[in-house]
Amino acid sequence: MIYDLMCGAGHAFEGWFDSPGQYRAQREDGGLTCPMCGSDEIQRRPHASALGRQERRGEPAPYPVFKQQLSAALHEVAAFVRANSEDVGERFADEARAIHQRQAPVRSIRGEASADEERALREEGIPFVKIPVPEYDA
Repeated sequence: MIYDLMCGAGHAFEGWFDSPGQYRAQREDGGLTCPMCGSDEIQRRPHASALGRQERRGEPAPYPVFKQQLSAALHEVAAFVRANSEDVGERFADEARAIHQRQAPVRSIRGEASADEERALREEGIPFVKIPVPEYDA
């Protein structure tokens, strides 16, 4: 089993264990320490891949708080992008290209691009980032 772990100082790392019991035993006897600072104050963190897998099997998500926090964070990012960029809609690829070639003012933009347009932008070396927007923001 692979667990995402974090020490009291905030260092994140992975731990590999044969069983949940082995993780607990190592943690309780002080044998589990942070590889960066040596702290033995270790906590298990939610692992994103476990969330969807359990829900597909009809089991309740083990970390509903994590899912709520992730959704809230995505909502915050989407709100920040909306507040700090210009919406160019379907003209995104053309506008990104014009900015890259200094034919348009340099600014933050957002919009939509097809898979072919994204591929062309990558091939031309034009940087862009796809940001997931929570469904309720769509």
